[in-house]
Amino acid sequence: MKPKFLALLAVCAALVIGAIRFLPQSNSSSGSEVGVMNSEEEAGDEPGGPGGLDGRLSVSTDGESRKTLVAGTKSELAETAETLLPDSSISSTITAFIRWPDGVTPTEDLVVYAFAAQVASATVQAALSSDTSSVTYERHENRLFEGMESRRGIKSDNVLDEALAKGQVSRRKATPGTTREGTEWAAEFPFPRGRQRVFLHAFGGGYGTTRSYEVLLDDPTVTLEPLQRATVTLRASTEVPGALLTGALVRAELEVNASGTMGAGSDRETRYQAERALDVEGTATFIGVPPESALKLIVLHDTLPPAEVKFTAPAAGESMEISLPITRGSTLSGRVLDAEGRSVAGAAVTAALPGRTFGMDDEVFREVLSGPDGAFRLSGLPAPAVIVRASKEGALQSGRARIEIDGAADSDDLTLVLESGKSIEGVAKFADGKPARGLIVQATFDLAHMGGPSALGAARGATNETTVRDDGSFTVTGLGSGPFMLTISTGPPIGTPSPASEAGVRKARLDGVQPGQDNVELILLPAARITGLCVDDVGMPVRDRKLTCHRIVPGSLGDVRLDRRQAQTDDEGAFAFEGLVSGTWGISLVSETHVTPQEVRVVVRGEEEDLEIVALRSCTISGTVVDPDGNPASGVRVGQFSDEPVWRAALSGTSFPEPTTSQEDGTYKLLGVVPGQVKLQATSNEFAPAVTEELTAAPGGLLEGVTLRMSRGGTIEGVCFDSEGKTASGRLVTIQSMSMDLMRTLSTDADGTFRQTGLTPGRYQVVAIDMEMDSSKDADASGFASMMENMEMAMATVEEGATEYLFLGAPPSSPVEVTGQITRAGEPVSGAMVAFMPASTGFFEKMKIATSGADGQFTLTLDDAGDYMVQVSKVDAGGTGQQKTSEFSTKIPLGTEEAKRDFEVPGGAIAGRVTLPDGKPAAGVRLTVSGSGAIRTDRLMGGSYAETLTRADGSYEVEGIGPGTYQVMAGGAMPMNDSVTTTARVISREITVGENNRVDDVDLELEEPGEALVTVREAGGTPAAGCSLFLRDDKGRHTELISMIVTNSSGKATLQGIAPGRYSVAARAETTASQESPFFEVRSGERTPVELLLEPGGVFIATLKVKGSDEAPVANVQVLDDQGFDVTRRMGMVDMRSKNSDRAVGLYERRVGPLAPGRYTLLATTAEGLTARRRVDLEAGEEKTVTLLLK
Repeated sequence: MKPKFLALLAVCAALVIGAIRFLPQSNSSSGSEVGVMNSEEEAGDEPGGPGGLDGRLSVSTDGESRKTLVAGTKSELAETAETLLPDSSISSTITAFIRWPDGVTPTEDLVVYAFAAQVASATVQAALSSDTSSVTYERHENRLFEGMESRRGIKSDNVLDEALAKGQVSRRKATPGTTREGTEWAAEFPFPRGRQRVFLHAFGGGYGTTRSYEVLLDDPTVTLEPLQRATVTLRASTEVPGALLTGALVRAELEVNASGTMGAGSDRETRYQAERALDVEGTATFIGVPPESALKLIVLHDTLPPAEVKFTAPAAGESMEISLPITRGSTLSGRVLDAEGRSVAGAAVTAALPGRTFGMDDEVFREVLSGPDGAFRLSGLPAPAVIVRASKEGALQSGRARIEIDGAADSDDLTLVLESGKSIEGVAKFADGKPARGLIVQATFDLAHMGGPSALGAARGATNETTVRDDGSFTVTGLGSGPFMLTISTGPPIGTPSPASEAGVRKARLDGVQPGQDNVELILLPAARITGLCVDDVGMPVRDRKLTCHRIVPGSLGDVRLDRRQAQTDDEGAFAFEGLVSGTWGISLVSETHVTPQEVRVVVRGEEEDLEIVALRSCTISGTVVDPDGNPASGVRVGQFSDEPVWRAALSGTSFPEPTTSQEDGTYKLLGVVPGQVKLQATSNEFAPAVTEELTAAPGGLLEGVTLRMSRGGTIEGVCFDSEGKTASGRLVTIQSMSMDLMRTLSTDADGTFRQTGLTPGRYQVVAIDMEMDSSKDADASGFASMMENMEMAMATVEEGATEYLFLGAPPSSPVEVTGQITRAGEPVSGAMVAFMPASTGFFEKMKIATSGADGQFTLTLDDAGDYMVQVSKVDAGGTGQQKTSEFSTKIPLGTEEAKRDFEVPGGAIAGRVTLPDGKPAAGVRLTVSGSGAIRTDRLMGGSYAETLTRADGSYEVEGIGPGTYQVMAGGAMPMNDSVTTTARVISREITVGENNRVDDVDLELEEPGEALVTVREAGGTPAAGCSLFLRDDKGRHTELISMIVTNSSGKATLQGIAPGRYSVAARAETTASQESPFFEVRSGERTPVELLLEPGGVFIATLKVKGSDEAPVANVQVLDDQGFDVTRRMGMVDMRSKNSDRAVGLYERRVGPLAPGRYTLLATTAEGLTARRRVDLEAGEEKTVTLLLK
């Protein structure tokens, strides 16, 4: 089951990155804004407002409403603003040249729109333009310009629409001018220099730009490339008496593959989205629509049901009108009750359109409150289905009820139940011990844990709050599975914009708090500050630059950066971050002129921390992007390349510049490159990514003439089916490279198909999952297994210029329905995840999963009869990969249509305690139990294994252990987690567990960790990417059950959390392997370099035979190297993704390798005491079948 679990982690990685990207971001508390606003509600085309005034000047502080300071003429406003910010009068003139498509007659109707984005607010900012009559500038976070969020929280990729809606746009008609080169069309805009980013669009006369063009005010010239666009007008109508359509929101979006790319650029033409409001005539017009695109318009009204229409947009330069009648919709009535069946008054009952991300993105369009008797009535509900939920402070949100809507038919029998949910108890007090009575404690799902099973905790019971009692105690109820972030403050809620001064404010925060804890302590301390100086690499102050500060929080997939703050350096390079809570913060600078090579981390303990930050002068790299034929490639994103796995790079604090886009002639200019040895990457949806060789970027240097040549790559095309054998639309499909440096996500079309082009040749894992499944279950086996049950997976090999076809979930030709019961000590086991894996070809693709009910019963349908390996797992809540698994095997005879298989979980157990080096309990530390020695041929992992965390007192207990020998490993890095670990991986003595026996007092003491930096190269010396690494100590014990570490594109990987001692390491790729390294010493706090060289490897296939018998037996098989150490248990990420990963060899054989050439010893034993032993030489590239004769 591990491979499918890892596939799910890829999905969770995509989710966590999406979640973090759109977190609410707080800003520096000292930030203010200066803005010029129109005197009229809407900007006019002519300067001047009523009474001869041009506008009014206002200052706003983050989190407060605007406060007008003065109204006056243009000159008066400019003079006032200059007193607030002396350099506000320094302006640039932006010249936007128009490059018309070949053969097109320029139109005088083309209008250029310019809008500015304030990227920080650490100091007073000016946003003045000479076009004050039609411009209002307000601060926007930089993230919004990756795709702005509307007032309904809907991500919009059409930035111009948002700017237009807020009146933040200057308009200029493009006009022809005479130059040496002839007639050129252009538009000019005066703008203040610095402290803002300016973006341009152009529309008119049937033409429009397809993206936002950013212009640099230090080099204020840009060329716009308008293409022919389409125009769509919606005319909505209704016959519902008294219903007014004016003001209803209309959203336009493409009805296409909802594709996105991680590790590569994205095509905005496939992600168009815009919003308008219906006018008094019930119409809304959308300009700049992608021509001939599949478009969807949806109208959201306060009382009428949401209505949508799908159609194909007109051709470029054309327009069309769409009519949409809106009906009354259906009505749904019911009651809200508590767990005891009592009426709940004042509960918020919502109706939502079903989302596509496990219900996390359900779009609420209606909300009512339940009456004194718990009754509620929702009207204006659309067909075919809505999601209804109830919530109330202090109670757990009701389950996600999907209600099928049949036309205008009404229903009155829905019951929604509010349970008490889980709780967290504790005490909140000030540093002097006084209770923090009357303050609000907020519990919010900790988004640092949006990976693995924990992600389901974000779907239900994700937030609640309570008031601290007089004695300082508090209890937060109505919570889901968590984990949670607890916050309390005497000022504004933590995470919201802070006031200008936080003098006297006290606050506290705890991360990763699990529900059920009853001893939480929140100590309110003064809001802290980080101050210091920022200088460059030659000691000069870095002036007028924005530093970014994030709180570093360990999460399921690594360190996550929350609570974004920004601060502006002054003329001396000084900066200050205000209003911080205690903890670890990371500070970085990424600008066009300076960059911090690495994030600077500081642990905030007191009220103020002071430091010096050295920022290198950044490098500029320019060149050309060409297509596979050598022609200029425009619209390609060029950025600095990261050789980390894509999900890790997205979560890291790496100081990479914003990518740039190649122009029509293929040229690009990338500013802000981090000095050192760097690579550039060019990405697009049309071509496979291109990566340069290593370049040397000098501080303040300029590299020119760097060419990136794209390749066509290959294509993966497929179709997804649901459990009934019908094609499945809306499935989330993730395509991830074997080295994990490229991940692409898309969704299946209406006919269940998907297609991804531009893939670099190589091996890929393709996963499809039902995003509409109910995510309201707890983050344990019941919810996690539901995700696994709805997942289909396949491996694909992509070749240059070729297409790989896949069928995910295709209906079987000879299905077998299997029922059974999971028990332990004769009692049913509920919520167990049961996985059947065929011991033949199709090992992963044909894996089937079910969950046992309260009575331990399960049902699943296999694709066909045959031999199967079976795993029964209990998944723990709150962490990535936490599970306890028992393994079995079974035979389903050919021709069987129904089968019953019961499984008894072993009754053995191992328990103990883990302590830190100082003797204190090691709480929440990773702990692994795995078998040692030989592995049965009908078992994948050895019989019984577990991955869990220690309790708060450092204790642990692992049940479900079968007879055998085991070892316990504690500490070290979490799987697929790049957080810096503070504990080393330690290994217990060998433990023998008998039938239904319990072994106690298996105690472990952690040590201070060291690291090993491993570099792997191919035989020719080139870096070997995507290799699995296997670390073992001088006793031959491997430190990991499954190696999750793979080398990056530079052939490097860091092994963290190694206990002091002597170790060796080996590497393995799909067909190659390295010899075992010489032993090396690891010391606490140090990093040891190790180099490995790959060579063609060989594979053993051990087959079994009993002397004097024709029956193949089940036996324990082990392969030893020339040192007498085991190599059978080496399983890594590469093994799960290689071309052999889907090729088990049956219940009576064992496949081991690839291994480096050499002499090995093969051993086999049976339960009856039969044994076999052979010493065999393995040659490079050899697949050797070895028969072990048991006697």
